Amino acid sequence: EVDSHSVIHDDQVALVCISSLDFDESQVVAGHMFRALGENGINIQGISTSVSSVTCMISSQDLDKALTVLRRAFILP
Repeated sequence: EVDSHSVIHDDQVALVCISSLDFDESQVVAGHMFRALGENGINIQGISTSVSSVTCMISSQDLDKALTVLRRAFILP
């Protein structure tokens, strides 16, 4: 049971995710993702990981830039 007094809604955030069925080196992938975003001035507000994905919460204003940065960093079309 969780005792909660309020819920905060923020529509100014976006989620970007890198996922793969074969994440043998998940720490390496996460580090590469964090570095790419950070080096391009994109602040990570939250992080979630699983065995097959790394998700970062960022400002929605940075979404297009983040997608470009991650496509370049991970050599995606």
